Amino acid sequence: MGLAVSAILGVFLRYGIDSYFPVSSPLTFPWHTLGINVLGSFMIGVLFVLASEKGLIGENLRLILTTGLLGSFTTFSAFSIQNVLLIQEGRWGLAILYAVASVVAAIAATFCAVTLSRQFF
Repeated sequence: MGLAVSAILGVFLRYGIDSYFPVSSPLTFPWHTLGINVLGSFMIGVLFVLASEKGLIGENLRLILTTGLLGSFTTFSAFSIQNVLLIQEGRWGLAILYAVASVVAAIAATFCAVTLSRQFF
């Protein structure tokens, strides 16, 4: 039950952001998806430390929050289609920039979250 509720919450958060920051065309850099994925990556790092290293939340709650909430909030499928649209429009440079920025920023956010969480919790 908790997994379903957290997934619904993640979907509504994502929908709200997508509604507030609609992509006007395939040529627009998808900043909101990049931001969502980086934020989700940061949060998964925090939850990892809180559960696995500090024991402040249980493993079941960690799975509910990471799989349910963050899994429905962040989407690799949106990232993929936005890159395909950029490529189809001939915007190869922007597509490469978006792909590299997404992967590097998400990993950096997770690394920062793990490092900071280890210090503060």
